[in-house]
Amino acid sequence: MAAIKRIISAGTLTVLSFLILSCAATQPDSSQEKDLIEGDKAKSSELIKVLDEINAAAPDTINSSFTADGETSGKKFKVEGRAVYDRKGYYFVSLKDFIFRSPVIDVYREADKLYFYYPAENKLVVDDVNKINLYNYSGFKADYSFIQTLFTGGIPLIKGYNVSRLLKEEGNAYYLILENSDYFENIYLKNGIPEKILLIHKDSKNKAEIYLKSMIRKDKSYFFRKIKIVAPGLGVSMELSFSSPVLNKAVKVQSIEPLKKKKGIEVIKVN
Repeated sequence: MAAIKRIISAGTLTVLSFLILSCAATQPDSSQEKDLIEGDKAKSSELIKVLDEINAAAPDTINSSFTADGETSGKKFKVEGRAVYDRKGYYFVSLKDFIFRSPVIDVYREADKLYFYYPAENKLVVDDVNKINLYNYSGFKADYSFIQTLFTGGIPLIKGYNVSRLLKEEGNAYYLILENSDYFENIYLKNGIPEKILLIHKDSKNKAEIYLKSMIRKDKSYFFRKIKIVAPGLGVSMELSFSSPVLNKAVKVQSIEPLKKKKGIEVIKVN
């Protein structure tokens, strides 16, 4: 696995750790909701319903260019790319260096298979959606079942959560705090729209702050054109900006098949 890590630059690791990660919101564990007062219980249920409806109406397809600008372990990076996504289980993400315009990586998903092609090294890494461990690639303990939802028009929720607390601010603004055995997730909603998420790991106390900006709607789908992530304990910050995303229109996702036929590629099978 060390050889795989050396293939990828620090900036690419950060972007991929966030970009390639699919999940549906899990159902809550209501066993601790009895601790909420009745008014809070009713309002928290209303807000959970809002989040569930956003996730259920997530775009079927997305076609957009993007830039990712940030810093990891003191090193700044900026890349640009294009993402074509089909909710049925297919996507293609291509990354280029922003300054030199050189290709960095192409990522394909076809059903349960993930393919990472590194043009400069002429290497193709093959992994399985159900078995992938991003720590082996990047050193980050990222959950595959959490982040892709964030970048494809959904609001990711921690698994097996219960509603721990509800805090109200002036106006129609709330902090909805979810909890499971490992994490706290604090979601800030204003006028029924999620704007911020704070994720805290209970043991390590590591935090990830997520800011959702420039929301657009297509049919019943939500999409955030700007997403900023700050993880101080990991020394990571990144802002991802989508340019004129097209939602819910027919897309043709680039296939991996032509690349498989290319001669001279070193294939590394992980799972």
